[in-house]
Amino acid sequence: MINSEKNIEVITGTIEIVTYRNKDNGFFVCKVKIKGHKANVPVTGATPINLSVGEVISASGIWYQDPKYGMQFKANEVQIMLPKSISGIQRYLGSGVIKGIGPKTAQNIVEMFGEGAIDIIEKSPNELTKIRGINKEKAERISKNWENSLKIKEMMLFLQSHDVTVNLAAKIYNNYGDSAINILRENPYAMARDIKGIGFLSADKIAINLGMKADDDKRISAGVEYTLLQATTAGSCGLPMTILLGKAQEILKVVKHLIEKVIHHMIISERVIAMIQDDPKCMKITAHQNSAEQMVFSLQNESFDADRLYFLDPLLFSKLFFFTEKNVAEKILAIAKTGQSIFSEVNLDDAIEQLKEKYHINLADVQREAIKKLNTSKVLVITGGPGTGKTTLINSILKIAKMSQQTIGQIKIKLAAPTGRAAKRISESSGAFSSTIHRMLEFDPSQGGFKYNDTNYLKCDLIVLDESSMIDIQIMNSILKALPRSVTLIIVGDVDQLPSIGPGQVLSDIINSDVIPTVKLNQVFRQAKNSKIITNAHMVNNGQIPYLGETDKKSDFEFIAVDDDMAAIEKIKEIMQRQSKDMVADVQLLTPMQRGSVGVKAINPILQSLLNSDGLEQDCVEHFGVKYYINDKVIQTENNYNKGVFNGDIGFITTIDKENQEIIINFDGFDVEYEMSELDQISLAYAITIHKSQGSEYHTVIMPILTQHFIMLNKNLLYTGITRAKKKLIMIGQKKAIAMAIKSSRSEKRYSMLKSWLLKTFCTN
Repeated sequence: MINSEKNIEVITGTIEIVTYRNKDNGFFVCKVKIKGHKANVPVTGATPINLSVGEVISASGIWYQDPKYGMQFKANEVQIMLPKSISGIQRYLGSGVIKGIGPKTAQNIVEMFGEGAIDIIEKSPNELTKIRGINKEKAERISKNWENSLKIKEMMLFLQSHDVTVNLAAKIYNNYGDSAINILRENPYAMARDIKGIGFLSADKIAINLGMKADDDKRISAGVEYTLLQATTAGSCGLPMTILLGKAQEILKVVKHLIEKVIHHMIISERVIAMIQDDPKCMKITAHQNSAEQMVFSLQNESFDADRLYFLDPLLFSKLFFFTEKNVAEKILAIAKTGQSIFSEVNLDDAIEQLKEKYHINLADVQREAIKKLNTSKVLVITGGPGTGKTTLINSILKIAKMSQQTIGQIKIKLAAPTGRAAKRISESSGAFSSTIHRMLEFDPSQGGFKYNDTNYLKCDLIVLDESSMIDIQIMNSILKALPRSVTLIIVGDVDQLPSIGPGQVLSDIINSDVIPTVKLNQVFRQAKNSKIITNAHMVNNGQIPYLGETDKKSDFEFIAVDDDMAAIEKIKEIMQRQSKDMVADVQLLTPMQRGSVGVKAINPILQSLLNSDGLEQDCVEHFGVKYYINDKVIQTENNYNKGVFNGDIGFITTIDKENQEIIINFDGFDVEYEMSELDQISLAYAITIHKSQGSEYHTVIMPILTQHFIMLNKNLLYTGITRAKKKLIMIGQKKAIAMAIKSSRSEKRYSMLKSWLLKTFCTN
């Protein structure tokens, strides 16, 4: 493609056909009649203004030869002007640009008013009543519609003049409509709260361009809220005040005392909630200004000043996460204390014997203990590592529930897990239907939330939540709101795995609160002991170096030592080339990091060329520098409730439709359509991070562990990666890097009050 500055040209012509228009990002394809060209010229580009047939377009850009569509003009800058010729005006007015004017009415208007037709509509609409079929009411309506179309253009040009991208301009107008300019002038930071895809940094750039001062209180309060939001993406529900001040200052670049002053006012208005850290009484700090306009803070009956507040260093929460954690504790209590367990009248000793006789299931003592707790416990936590019998225990409980129906009546059972793969695995092992948590709760687009909630409970008597180490505080809150208080709740997970990607450490906090009956499975069963994957996983979890010596080819664990990253890449390529195309879905490369030479971003294009050579010969689409081809393996990187796909779902591209600017991805048998503007929701998935693999198992896992990953290396990460492999684990790397991971239990501290809320809630009721 030619793109040097000396080849930039300017073309001007009349729009004859608008072939394609993407309202989200402003991308267009149109055909333009240009003087000196016999045929209409295809022009592509982007503009926030809707294009209409008959308008005059002036564009600067380059000519290029598209291999499929031929010679085109690619516009870098676009200006749209009203037509001046009579034929152009007639076609423009008849194109539908003004509601109430069709082709016939446009012809009549132009025949009567000629080149002055647009001026008449804009300035003297009553003149339109001279035309047959247009009364005063219709003339006023036409004038009003014309005025509205001008407002849209004014809005788009206003945003463009302040360096707002086409994509953002479209999102802003679609959200705010005619009020957009006034809202942005009043408080541009409202965008970060109101519009998905516009965060603080984008809003801040627009605000500065609009003249907002760096030390404006609106800017600082928005920066504080953004800092708290960033903390939730890193796993915390709140932040200590001292840490919040430091992080906010890095973003805002203003002196700390200005940020501190704004935080004080946010505590008064409860835009942030201040809590004493790790306080089993969950005491909240309040604030007010006295008559001398001094800040006064209160904790129970004690009053103090800002210096004392700084010394106390309270945890600061947004209202959302304050109430979410509080609500989770209250809902767990409500379930635990309401009624009796569905197993309360079941003779569990007899049931355990029936399992042995009927299904040949011999339970270990700790598994029997877990089942017996169900006589009295309405909420039960089961935790343990691989090979310790969690799946056998779940299956046993489900079988007992079904056997007991003869005496206690019909039992409605729900099984759910955070990911599709985890749900599928529990279904296969138990023979019972299981779904993802999101599909169980059923997102309702019309309500903007889940169909099942605190006003519409799920119909179930027993629910088992598997892989619960992945469940964040917001999802747990949604689950608990949807459960009837009569339900018996069993929470299953491996507390030693990485915590959830989302905020909180729900499983860990529930266990550490000691208020919920918990069974810890720590015996590795004989069959599991034959697996080097399971043996090494437990060695890592116990802080020991795994067995990295020679293994025979039949072993399920293999370690390949390399000296550096380039050698690791060559080994990865060599192993991947040996895999059949049918195994692409079941062979997964897991790496600790996104960046670096052996990170996700660098490895994916290499594996794409190895594993999808056929697809590379077909059409592709490019998004943010990444090329996607038919048959590419991709991962969804955020929850999309409308499409029914969720963070971590893996699928394959089956269709690329350039003309309609969309692709189709198949996720486990379900086809999902994406517009090109939605491709920021997916990434290539030949390699993914260990974090993204949580809740999933793969037939074969290839895992590079190198010293270049030292920032991310820790025991939980290595343990989680190892336990993702079902049949074969090939670890490639340096023994030093593995030792570094095992010695480091360091991971970024997560700030949460759930443990405290559980203690307060259970101990005061």
